[in-house]
Amino acid sequence: MAPATTKRKAIIWGLALLLAAALCCGWLLLRDQPAAGGLSYRPEKDAVDWNQSIGGEAKDGIQIPGYGALTFPADSKKAPLVLPNPAENTCSFVYKLYLEGESVPIYTSGAILPGKAVTEIALERGLPDGTYHLTIQVLTFDLESGAPQNGAEIQTVLQVI
Repeated sequence: MAPATTKRKAIIWGLALLLAAALCCGWLLLRDQPAAGGLSYRPEKDAVDWNQSIGGEAKDGIQIPGYGALTFPADSKKAPLVLPNPAENTCSFVYKLYLEGESVPIYTSGAILPGKAVTEIALERGLPDGTYHLTIQVLTFDLESGAPQNGAEIQTVLQVI
């Protein structure tokens, strides 16, 4: 009877390891999935209260900020940049920053709720001195359903010094 007991223990341990591996894989696959509660992206953890006027354009009732030339410090992954979502909006904002000719953003925010803003960004990599063409993509999402709404793309010049 000892061999049957040993075989049963081996099967139980094998099933336990298989279950643990499945749980780990599930966690790894789902940890970066969109947040629940109507948000298509997880809320931006660094967003602060924001109640200033943006002076941007209104696109289909959504207030979108405008940007002139920007300056970032060279070789730094931190950059001062205000990315607001005006309190008047009824949607969340997600900002993505792209350098001309690149398909991977150098920055992606989480969901910024109305009346909030990010005031410093963490770039994917530091940039060397130079002048770059930058696209600021603003994705907008309904607060209730998380459905995408009209967004915008803002073209500007980025001076890295």
